[in-house]
Amino acid sequence: MTAPFDALLSFVLGGFVALACRVQLRLSPRPWYATRYFAGLATFQLLVFLPAAFYRYHFFPDWSAMYLFNASQFHFWSTGGGLVVVAVMAIAAFVLGNRCARARREWLLLAALAVALAGLAAGASLLVDRLWSVGSFAQWQRNFGLRQLTETDLLPALLAMGVCVLVAWLYMLILFAREGSAMSHASR
Repeated sequence: MTAPFDALLSFVLGGFVALACRVQLRLSPRPWYATRYFAGLATFQLLVFLPAAFYRYHFFPDWSAMYLFNASQFHFWSTGGGLVVVAVMAIAAFVLGNRCARARREWLLLAALAVALAGLAAGASLLVDRLWSVGSFAQWQRNFGLRQLTETDLLPALLAMGVCVLVAWLYMLILFAREGSAMSHASR
């Protein structure tokens, strides 16, 4: 994924983690940043999601920036800035989810997640040419030497990283949701 898509996806991932552990967040006397659920999300981001994003931002900077600017010229700043934005989006979603869970207003989190998912779908359908063309900013501007995503080593990396992110995220969601269900049944 590109940096804008990673930011939205990170928001979705963080939001669903908060949604999966909403019962625990509601019952916990600790602040959101001191819960093991935030620690789980942070660990997932640090060990799985951010390294995958770093690979794409470092080795395919212009593609990762969706050719919006010459990212390879500002390689350090675009890579670092992209990673910070991605991490902040996950934290923001978790904070929103925590507040919604404690106020019993999960609909607000669900609405925010729906907007982020709609943004991902709309972006993917409207910007498909930027996603499937891999090259430098100069190649994109002058429309020469671009290669299709299927012709590059980026596609297998995207598939492998995508599977790792999906499996780790689903595993975390299942664990937190099961724990919340058990806590909910035990408190009745």
